Amino acid sequence: MRALQLFRVVRNLKLARYSEAMARFGKAVALAKEEIVLFAGVALLYLSAASIWYFEHEAQREAFASIPHSLWWATATLTTAGYGDVYPVTAAGKLFTFVI
Repeated sequence: MRALQLFRVVRNLKLARYSEAMARFGKAVALAKEEIVLFAGVALLYLSAASIWYFEHEAQREAFASIPHSLWWATATLTTAGYGDVYPVTAAGKLFTFVI
């Protein structure tokens, strides 16, 4: 039964390429690509800072005192190889850094 549902979904997706609304949506995404990438980058930066603060603030209260303080770590880590002045020491923080 699930296979039939999957075939129905695939068939509907094939019909979507003939839809005028889908074509307009694709054009809109193409026009706003730079803004979407910028927003995604800023969102990733903020979510990284908030996450590392959650994992590390108990172990390193002075380095990760708040989320704005953690933005330094997130910026240095995501844009370069990091400076080495602030780094995670907990296992969860190290695992998160590896994933990011």
